[in-house]
Order: sequence, then C-alpha cells, then structure tokens
Amino acid sequence: MTSTPKSFNQVIGNVAAIDRIKSAIAENNGLGGCVFFLQGETGNGKTMLADIIANMADGDVYRAECNDDDGVAKYMDVIKTHARVPSLCGRLSVFVFDECDRLSVENVSRFKTAFDVIHREKAAGKTPSVVVIFTTAKTKETVNPSFRQHWDEFVTRCVFCKVGVTKDELNEHFAKVTDGACENIAWKIKIHSVRAAWEYVKSNGLPVIDVMPEPERYKFSDNRSIPKISIKSA
Repeated sequence: MTSTPKSFNQVIGNVAAIDRIKSAIAENNGLGGCVFFLQGETGNGKTMLADIIANMADGDVYRAECNDDDGVAKYMDVIKTHARVPSLCGRLSVFVFDECDRLSVENVSRFKTAFDVIHREKAAGKTPSVVVIFTTAKTKETVNPSFRQHWDEFVTRCVFCKVGVTKDELNEHFAKVTDGACENIAWKIKIHSVRAAWEYVKSNGLPVIDVMPEPERYKFSDNRSIPKISIKSA
C-alpha cells in the first residue's frame, strides 16, 4: 500500500519551497492569515504541498474550481468573513485554489480586496482564521495576458514558493527506491518531473522498495485527498 505524504519530510525534493513555507509559518507565528502562492511545473508537488499545509491547519478545507466565476466569488465572501472572525480553539478554514491562472480578471481584483482584509486583521494584532493557497504551473511569461497585468501585485501579496525538483534529487531518490535498478532517471524521462519519473518506473516494471511511500498524487488519479466542498447560497 502506498500513501499520500502527510509531512514535508516525505516529499521528494522541493527543499527551497518547503523552507520558504516553514519560515513563513514561523514568522507569522502560525498558519492563521497565511496566503501561499505555489508555482512550478506540472507533476512536481504543488498540490501535494498544498494538501500538507491544509493537513497542518487541521480545519475545514475548501477547494474551488477557479474557472467557476460565481463559485470563486462566493468563496471570496467567505474568506473575508472568516478573516474577521477569530478562530475558535485555533480552528482554521483553508481555501485551496488550484490552477489559479484560470481566475477571471474580476476575481483576481476581488482577491486583492480579500488580501486587504487579511492584512488589516494581522496589522491589528489579530489572527485571521483563514489560510489561502494558490497553485499554478504558469509563470508571468506564460499566464494569460489579463492575469499578467495583475501578476506582480497579486504574487507579492502572497508567500511565493517556487516548486521544483532538481535532476540530482530525482536521480538520488529513484536510484534508492528501485534499489539501484534505475540510475540517472532524470536523463531517461522527457519531462522533468516526479510524476514522469514514477511513470517511467511503472512502465518499465522496475522494482520498488519501501524506502518512502509513493505519493498518491503521482499516481495520475483524478481523486483528490482534499474534497471539493460547495458553499451553499444564503
């Protein structure tokens, strides 16, 4: 049986991103009010890191469809409301926006208002009971033009984390989990990602030893470890 990593030390690579996340949490004296922006190529762990952060928060988790303009707008209202309400017994609400490059210009602008609410509460010495996480594989250069004009202002209001795995990290990990049966895997895969490396191992029938659980996120399933939760209209 394989399982989804529940902590950062089970994640392959991503050292810089994990260090940035940890330092941001420490500087903030906890997760309440943190807004993360995880950017990196597909298959290297953005959603997995988001899930680990959400698990750390141990609260209610909401995952939005970023191309659902009305749904995102409703989440925005909930974020602003929860940001103004102190958490009970440290309980937080976590909002995950995967593929945030799909957000409409209107909702990108609305998020700036939500950021303002969170920052005002923090400036007043309060702990907002929300955690917001954005993920995207796009960069400023490849994102759609309408988002690009807001990119700098949007991203600088978040804890920006560049997600990625080096060739050395891929080679070391997969040589270990295949007990030496696959060396220098980074040079054998067309796409530089953990997902592509697992695909190579499976398609070639290579043995895998239980050095570290294979993350479900890299099993190409549409299942999500964090459910999508609909917010009912008033």
